[in-house]
Amino acid sequence: MNTKFFVARFHYILYSNLIFSPTVV
Repeated sequence: MNTKFFVARFHYILYSNLIFSPTVV
């Protein structure tokens, strides 16, 4: 399993959620 790829994807999704819905945080 490519851990770095998984972490990068996770961070991408996380930051995307923060950008699209910053009020949730």
